[in-house]
Amino acid sequence: QSFRLMHEGQALWGLLLLLWIVLPCITSLLYVTFQMLRKRHSMPLMKFLVLVLTTHIGICQPLFESGPELVTQWAVFWSGIHHHEDIDFSFPSVIFWVCIDIISMVLSFISLIVTAIKFNSESGTLVKISLSLTCSIFS
Repeated sequence: QSFRLMHEGQALWGLLLLLWIVLPCITSLLYVTFQMLRKRHSMPLMKFLVLVLTTHIGICQPLFESGPELVTQWAVFWSGIHHHEDIDFSFPSVIFWVCIDIISMVLSFISLIVTAIKFNSESGTLVKISLSLTCSIFS
């Protein structure tokens, strides 16, 4: 979506979405590097990469990418950058990009909810987990 926004003349919105993708990668890389230096521990490159990816997937991606990216996508959607009356939905490529935008927003929202539930550490019955999910969605 960011490259499409830049192609359509909305460079600021496109670069902002790219920032939300690059920032978590840099954050997870720096976190693992500083932990390795703090503990004065050397490790093979493959173990380092696995730790960076694990940190990225578990913490950095949901918090530093999904949240800000979802807010930015909603801002782009609600600000009227894409005027729906100007869009010709008879072309399959237009429908494809609209579907990609919607899927991207839904996946970002799901990622935030799953992370919230994981950090709440709600375990137990299905009713307790469902209540946690419902509270996370509506809060």
